[in-house]
Amino acid sequence: MRTPTLTLAVLLTLVPGTAAAQHPWGTVKAWTGSVTAEVTENGKFPDYTSTLTYKATGEFTAADDVLGDGDHVMWPMPNPELASDPEKYAATMTPWRARVVASFEAAGKDLEGNTFSTKCTANNQKAASVGVIASGEDYVFSVTLPEAVFTCANTGTGSGPTANGRVHQATLQLGGPQGQPGPVTGTKTFTIGEKVIKVSFTMKPVK
Repeated sequence: MRTPTLTLAVLLTLVPGTAAAQHPWGTVKAWTGSVTAEVTENGKFPDYTSTLTYKATGEFTAADDVLGDGDHVMWPMPNPELASDPEKYAATMTPWRARVVASFEAAGKDLEGNTFSTKCTANNQKAASVGVIASGEDYVFSVTLPEAVFTCANTGTGSGPTANGRVHQATLQLGGPQGQPGPVTGTKTFTIGEKVIKVSFTMKPVK
């Protein structure tokens, strides 16, 4: 997720104790929880129709390994020493271990008038970004949709639309008031073009 990376340099300039005065979650070392993202899309075009279903679900743990107790403002925040180990750094910044199950079907005629019928399925695991930022008395929860890796079969003489890349790895954001550290849940539905995306999460603090 790009936002925490861009904000890291700014957060490191915070005077100790400042974050604790700004929001209630300063003592939370890490958050652990789960995320579910569901996508549906029904496409109707002059020469063909298509349907897409997608579900990614899994657990995450996002920790702040930089700032001290009372000053935590962003999760994950990896220890700067991890910069020398790209794999560990990437694992810290993509803490959501998601299982992706998806299907895509399209049928109709291609540009040359030939008929086609395409059916695709995906069932794969993918690490993806999850992040929490505390700002004032509010918070922002961000999640990036993990990739669905499709396997497809096509019948007919025509060539239909491809399935891979149908779910773009957009970063989606939810938020609300912080309250005192404790279990947090959230749900929000996004509409991006023809896609309807529902994101739900639950998390609890680890001190």
